[in-house]
Amino acid sequence: MSRAVVVGAGVAGLSTALRLADSGVEVIVLERRRAAGGRVRQIEAGGGRAPLDCGQHLMLGCYRETLAFVSRLGTSERVSQVEGPTPFVTGDARVHPYGLWKLPAPFHTVRAVAGLNHLGLRDRLKLGLAAVSAKTGRGARRDALDVISARRWLRNCRQGGRAISGFWEPLVLATLNTPIDEASALLFATVIEKGFLAGREEATPLLPRSTLHDLFVDPAISALRLRGAHVAFGQDVVSLQDDGRGGVAAVTTASGERVPADAFVIAVPSWDIGALCQEGRWASLAGAARALGSSAIITVNLWFDRPWLSYPMAGFVGGAMHWVFSRRERGPDGGDPGGYRVALVMSAADAWVREGNTAIVARCLEECRRYFPESRTANLRSSLVLKFPRATFRARAGQGSRRAACTSPCQNVRLAGDWTATGLPATIEGAVLSGNRAAAEVLTFLGAQDGRR
Repeated sequence: MSRAVVVGAGVAGLSTALRLADSGVEVIVLERRRAAGGRVRQIEAGGGRAPLDCGQHLMLGCYRETLAFVSRLGTSERVSQVEGPTPFVTGDARVHPYGLWKLPAPFHTVRAVAGLNHLGLRDRLKLGLAAVSAKTGRGARRDALDVISARRWLRNCRQGGRAISGFWEPLVLATLNTPIDEASALLFATVIEKGFLAGREEATPLLPRSTLHDLFVDPAISALRLRGAHVAFGQDVVSLQDDGRGGVAAVTTASGERVPADAFVIAVPSWDIGALCQEGRWASLAGAARALGSSAIITVNLWFDRPWLSYPMAGFVGGAMHWVFSRRERGPDGGDPGGYRVALVMSAADAWVREGNTAIVARCLEECRRYFPESRTANLRSSLVLKFPRATFRARAGQGSRRAACTSPCQNVRLAGDWTATGLPATIEGAVLSGNRAAAEVLTFLGAQDGRR
């Protein structure tokens, strides 16, 4: 039986490992942390509350690879659609609902655009120009779109300042986690084409009923172990041992353990590639990975004594925070501890990660009171600020050429991670897709090796 080592038990590593194990490969997963999940791992909330995801995450119906992954794990019932319109709320506390019709694409968006009445009629009608450009011209002008910013592209599509700030910019921040003046026009056009324009089902937001840990992290670990895979935590891989024939013979952990295998998948974030692979033939890859940079996200969890947000999620127009999610709180045993939680998300938050938590909570509370007057009678019980200085790669214009393919300088090593050349932003879908591709490449390599024996 062939053996494969997967370095990293994040989403990309788990999807890789499960695909390999399902194909009869002996799998060893090495994770440096004490828990699986990577950037969607579970954290303790304290105060007798149920654990939380490591930051607030949103999926879309177009996440086909992710939903197939969930289906293989048998946890599809743990995903819920966000019902009803998603409002954009302006600083004067006016609600502008963005809801989709049950009509074929692109007519499903007519109702949504009509609800954005904080924009003038002319601006709303022009929104379709950018949508059409994304749908019809993305592939033909791929290289040109990759080197300009999302703002410049939207200007080229005759989008006015109000349309950009009142609609497009919140979407750029939410999907690319990069300021609109830096963000890749190509990646944003991809988001529009594959998500919002593909159809109502594809554009529908999805949330886990509890946590992503319950949805696919813990089930994936259980499934791997059921298939005989070995999953080891607290195992920091620090080097790759050359086999002298253009490949890798083994990985070495910080404790000095040598783990040999026939094939390897490196499923770590781009900023960790350099520490593991920085010399010789890996130098070019490590340099490109470093050049991708990173972008921060802050998620602020606020617990109130009563519910006040009547939507599952809402977007701030012109606020320091960008999105807010409403969640009825549950205790670890499934009971109701009497709390009500909202999670506020600030994307591209590099300037805020240095601020103290007290100041961040105060700003969040101020924005809740300003944008949602119904929150003014609710009392804040507690808070938890989650800062992620390196949450995603920085999806800048021109980054396409720096994103690595699944292959590597070593013949029996493959790469996985949302930063690789998936054609998608740094998303859960991109991570799962990259893992599936890496697994397919490994199986092809192992099959060829078996044929030579």
